[in-house]
Amino acid sequence: MTVITAIFEGLNFNEITVTDSVYNTPVEYTYRIDANVLEIAPTVNLDYSTGYTVHIPAAAVDDRSGNALAAECRFSFTTVFNPEP
Repeated sequence: MTVITAIFEGLNFNEITVTDSVYNTPVEYTYRIDANVLEIAPTVNLDYSTGYTVHIPAAAVDDRSGNALAAECRFSFTTVFNPEP
């Protein structure tokens, strides 16, 4: 997630989730905030051809003035198919 201004962990930061779309199973991840970028990286290999959803709740991050993220951010992606036959 990239925003215009520097961000910091907010009140609901620990409620950020990454889940698979088949079983709604949580995916463990690490994170890094670098100025205005929140980077979320899975700590395990993701399954091929599987959908995943990232949910960043409102108030998960704050800007340098203390303004919290006003609305949740939710997005999904699908991994590539297995390249090996």
